[in-house]
Amino acid sequence: MIAVLFRVLGPLEVVDARGEVIDLGSPKLRALLALLLSDVGRVVPLDRINETLWAGEPPASATGTLQSYVSQLRRLLEPDRAPRAAPRLLLTRPPGYLVAVDPDALDVTRFERLLSESGRLLDAGAPVAAEATVDEALGLWRGEPFAELGDVDAVRADRA
Repeated sequence: MIAVLFRVLGPLEVVDARGEVIDLGSPKLRALLALLLSDVGRVVPLDRINETLWAGEPPASATGTLQSYVSQLRRLLEPDRAPRAAPRLLLTRPPGYLVAVDPDALDVTRFERLLSESGRLLDAGAPVAAEATVDEALGLWRGEPFAELGDVDAVRADRA
């Protein structure tokens, strides 16, 4: 069972195992999580995070503030994690951070999988099933992807 669902194909939403939307609070927390999800499964370097969160002008306190944001996100995403237990979703990995989620827990990777599956179904001579799969994929879209990241140069490629 997937504990947390992440939706980035529109405004960022994080849904817990009970189906309730988790209130992420501040725009910077939302932007940080959206940035990490844009590179899911890969380490996002601190330089890129700082460049994106502070639009190219990180304050002197950026590193400490970022660590605070990561700590807050970990508490929100894994509220049942014991105080000194290792996190399972938001991991520290040199030279930055990464989000480790099941591919079906993230709408953008699920979308890509469904499109591939629809192509296989079409190639196999099942156009009705292929169309239903494409419809399911399109149903995941709720608006502009990664909207929390604004129009920063560093994320235009991810959004595309």
